[in-house]
Amino acid sequence: MKNKLLSQLKRKLRITWEDENSDLEDLIKEAESYLLNLTNATFDFDKEDWVRGLLLERCRYDYHNSLDEFEKNFSSEIKRLIALAALGRVGTKVEKDEKLP
Repeated sequence: MKNKLLSQLKRKLRITWEDENSDLEDLIKEAESYLLNLTNATFDFDKEDWVRGLLLERCRYDYHNSLDEFEKNFSSEIKRLIALAALGRVGTKVEKDEKLP
């Protein structure tokens, strides 16, 4: 899945070169951690398309040094994600004993 997310992010950013792959992988990890800490859930980005879209958008904002705008511009999607994760409709809840990144 990581390679698929990387290729989707590169397509979204219109990046065709390999030089930034490790930096982009770091952005993906940070975005996954952000969503985990926001919802206390992990996500299957193959099945949960709109959550994957949100992750890729956060990566895009991060890549362009605009994270301060991300939460403002995606506040309704973030609220929806938090509510649906709390209801167990998206993601898989992380147990209390599991370590959050």
